[in-house]
Amino acid sequence: MKNLELILFSSQKCSVCQAIKPKIERLAETFKNVLRYKFIQVDENPELRAHYQVFTCPTLLVMIENKEYYRFIRSFSITEVENKLNRFIQLVG
Repeated sequence: MKNLELILFSSQKCSVCQAIKPKIERLAETFKNVLRYKFIQVDENPELRAHYQVFTCPTLLVMIENKEYYRFIRSFSITEVENKLNRFIQLVG
């Protein structure tokens, strides 16, 4: 399996972020054998926010081999994220 990573960028002031974080964590737990999950609080890590060019929260990145494969911004479906992950896993095997 290639290097697969899920990165969630969140802000303490963002109510959408607070609602989506537990859902993303459950999703990451489902895929724990094939991906790494990172949670980044942008208020505490402005340098990472700038590095990944995150301008709004929540932002969810799917990284493969340290390259951005998908970017989900603001309001997105957990099912959509799960479908993208399943598709990648099926393609790579």
